[in-house]
Formats: sequence, C-alpha cells, structure tokens
Amino acid sequence: MAGPISEMNRLYKYVAPSSPSELIDCSNFTIDFENRKFLNIGFDPKDKFNIVLRIITPARYVNISPDFLKRIYSFMGNILSHILDPAVKYKKFTFLECESVLITSMVYKGEHVLVVESKETSGCRILLNRRDLMTIQDLEWMIFETVSRKINIVRPNILNQLEQISEYFKTDFNIDKSATLDEVISIIRGIHIELIAKHIQKNKQSFLTQIILFATEQLAINWMTKSRNSLKTVDAPTEFISPTKRNEMHDAEELKVDRVFSSIYKRYEIVYH
Repeated sequence: MAGPISEMNRLYKYVAPSSPSELIDCSNFTIDFENRKFLNIGFDPKDKFNIVLRIITPARYVNISPDFLKRIYSFMGNILSHILDPAVKYKKFTFLECESVLITSMVYKGEHVLVVESKETSGCRILLNRRDLMTIQDLEWMIFETVSRKINIVRPNILNQLEQISEYFKTDFNIDKSATLDEVISIIRGIHIELIAKHIQKNKQSFLTQIILFATEQLAINWMTKSRNSLKTVDAPTEFISPTKRNEMHDAEELKVDRVFSSIYKRYEIVYH
C-alpha cells in the first residue's frame, strides 16, 4: 500500500506556479463558484496575442488552446463514462495529450477526477470532478461563440490599435538606438494614457488602456523595431564623378533640353504660320 501512495505523492506534489499573464478582452465563465473554478477566455500578449482558454482555481491555472478544447469535447463521452465508474484507488489513466497539456485521471476524495496539467509551466495543474465536467459540457456552444467572435472581430482591432500606438511613439518620441528593452518600457509607462488616446483613431471597441497596461513589453519591442528600421543609410556612389566631369554632364543635359524646346518651337511655327 505504501508504494502506490508514495507514488501518487511524488506525481502530484504541490508546486506553487508562477502568476499567470493578464489577458486582453477577457471573458469569464463560472465552473464552480463555491470552489472558485472559472474559465477565462482572452488574448495573451506574451503569446503573440493568440487566444487562450484558461481554467483557473484559487491556487492554480492551466492554459489550453481552442483546438485542444475541441479534442476534449469530442472525447467527453469517454471521459464522463470513466469519471462515473466506481473509484479504483491509485489508478491513473491518460486520455489526451499535446505538446503543452496532459489530461489524465486520478482518485481524489473517493471519486475519479480529471487532471488537466500543463507540460510547459511547473505547478500548473487543476482537478475537475463530474459536476465541473458537466458544467463545461453545458457551456460548449457559448464558449466557441465567444472564441469565434474574439478571433474574427476583436483580435484584428487589438493588433490595429497596437500598430497605431507604436507608430505614434515612433513619430512623436525619439529613443536612443542603444536603449534597452527595460528603458523603453519605463518610457512607455511614463506617457499619459490620455495623451496617447488623442493620437489614436477613434474606435467603438477601444483596447488602448488594456494594451498599455498588459502589453507594455510587446509595445516596447514594436517601437524599438520601428525606430531602428526607420534609420535608413545612404549608399555611397559606386563611381566617383569629378567636378569637371559633372560640369560636362550638366552642359550635355542642358544642350539636350535646348534641342527639345527648339524642335517644339519649330513645330509650333509650322502649325500657326
């Protein structure tokens, strides 16, 4: 008996995860209010503003992609069938896996629960019981309606406003080309949001404040890239032209122009005389 218990303790020993990044345009769904389990859907600035579905509890969280959630829903019948089976102590079963998430089952407080674990961030793991899974199943259509709207409508607006803010910074503020990322981030935090808003195109869906607060690092990188790309160098001429030769070329061009005007003048005389 000691063997299996020690093995389970080793597998599921608590490791405090790092704080999750803030999501832009975050929508929230309640899975279990009493136990503080929620599903957040929003855009992660640290992941190229891709949409993220985050299951969050008081002490842990796991990020999953919409595509992986579709796989979970397609397998939900098998998952629920297993969860509803009589509990067999210390038996672990693997359901799904991708590069970033592993889904298994375990016995917790006398019943089967689903374990959703991040393979990228240590300590990011949440447990879902039968009631949690039934709630998630009921939310399926609302979740994917929200995901579709955000991807097709909201994300282009966020990226467009990010570009406008970066362009305003590049045009109205000068940064030293040797400035570090941290220094540029400090500069951005010192610019008043109301001042930025005056130079950004009006939009019914404004994400200005969220971009400034939650995507400061991405703004700084974008600004630095634009500033460095605008520093164009002028290539030296491939052939050195002496002053004497330059004058000769200028005289030849003037002679060519005189001949053109002379020809036009002669045609004018023929037509009107």
